[in-house]
Amino acid sequence: MIKIKWWLFMVWVSLRWIPDYNLGDEVVFQGRIWTLCQGVSRPVWTLGRIAVNNEYTIMEAHERDFRKRKTIRNYLRSFRSGYKFYKQSWYAIWVHTNSLSGAPVKKRKKGKKDYERDPYYP
Repeated sequence: MIKIKWWLFMVWVSLRWIPDYNLGDEVVFQGRIWTLCQGVSRPVWTLGRIAVNNEYTIMEAHERDFRKRKTIRNYLRSFRSGYKFYKQSWYAIWVHTNSLSGAPVKKRKKGKKDYERDPYYP
């Protein structure tokens, strides 16, 4: 039951990636279709495009200067990016600890003193 709960949460969070810009998304910039190659210095993205003569063109552009193409392929790619990220990086942690923070959930027993805090843990 826990796995189903976290899988549904992972799908829901991945759906939220669709309207945002993600690596590999196709965008329209200056009337041409480009692919987002890098977004490290967001809001400035690196765009890539293969020209007619098979030359690869790279350009940097601000988010306000281009828009995401509204295609099913683009939406599926964005969802898949988010899904793979959460599946590889977080799903096992969420299932194992049953919490979003990754810290194990400690149930308190009535009448027992709370656990002592580690002075080196912030």
